[in-house]
Amino acid sequence: QLEVDFDPEKDKQQRMATLVGHSTVPQRKAVLSDLVSRNITSLVFPELRELLDKLEVEFDPLSLGDQVKPMLAFVEKTPELNKYLEPLKKMVLIKLVQQLSQVYVTMRISDFARLADFMSLHDCEKFIVEAVSRNQAMVRLDHKNGTLNLGDKGLESEGRRSQLTNLAKGLQGTLDLVHQDKQEARAQKAEAFKQLADSLEDERKMMTMRRQQIEERKELVEREMHLKQMEDERRRRMEDEERRKAEEARKEEDKKRREEARAQQEKEEKELAEKKRLKEQVEALKAEEKKGKGKAAAPEAKGAAEEMDENELKNMDKTELIKAKREQEEKLKREAEERIQQQVQKLDHLERARRENERPLLAKVFDEQKEQDKVRWEVESQQFITNHKKKYEE
Repeated sequence: QLEVDFDPEKDKQQRMATLVGHSTVPQRKAVLSDLVSRNITSLVFPELRELLDKLEVEFDPLSLGDQVKPMLAFVEKTPELNKYLEPLKKMVLIKLVQQLSQVYVTMRISDFARLADFMSLHDCEKFIVEAVSRNQAMVRLDHKNGTLNLGDKGLESEGRRSQLTNLAKGLQGTLDLVHQDKQEARAQKAEAFKQLADSLEDERKMMTMRRQQIEERKELVEREMHLKQMEDERRRRMEDEERRKAEEARKEEDKKRREEARAQQEKEEKELAEKKRLKEQVEALKAEEKKGKGKAAAPEAKGAAEEMDENELKNMDKTELIKAKREQEEKLKREAEERIQQQVQKLDHLERARRENERPLLAKVFDEQKEQDKVRWEVESQQFITNHKKKYEE
């Protein structure tokens, strides 16, 4: 007959290992290494990212409680993490006790309560007892002296505790052999293995479904992250484009403003030059008017336009200057016409006087010319008769 040792706790751990994809029960050190190698810590909430280092890497038992309190508060406030608060507190308390055991042999309970103020003292004592029973810590509470005894001492010795455990298992096995029928025990074990074999396929299906759900969730998260990155990139490009357009619009506005300012300045300079030219023309016409009247131009009037203040020219109205120029030109035109009319009248008078004076002389010259013509005619007539007569006689 084959004796089969059936340990329910070991069987439970083996089933859990099968569900998470391990053929054997993984060790804690291997699980932590697997988490680090797969970079799982990068997917943790930023507020909890340092928790693993605080518990597994760093060694600071006097400030461990203060360092993890903000993280525990974050877990308590987060609905999806709230269910892990109590197990996490127990884990921190175990780490605190283990680190204190490496430094202290005895500590006052009040000092320990101050270091573990993230839990009530009652809960701390309760869990310490549970941890000792599970062989997770070596500590003894001494309420009589108000101390906490840490380390390998008395009945808490690892060897003695192991001996007592082995003794208890041996006694329990003896009682089982005495009070239970071996055939019944074998039947129960066989039935248990049969149930395990029957449930193995369901567990495999559940494991496959869980893996599929995890993969789908991972793909969904990756798609969401990709969409978020694309949206962020699109928003960034839009913001860059808006900034570029705003900068181009600003540059275009500055360019337009500068061109308008330059055009306005050129217009003002042109208008100022036009006013200066008109002012010079008006001054020249006035000088010409005075010259026409026989008056000498004042020395200070010469170059008055050049010496005139630009501010005075700017304040002058161009229309008034054009009007003044036209009036001055018309005035000069009228004066010129008047002078011409006067000269015409003067020439007419002179011509009349000349003709009146030369009329007697012309009559005298006419009479003398008449006598000369008469004498010349008589001489020529006589000469013609003589010549004609001589020619006739021949």
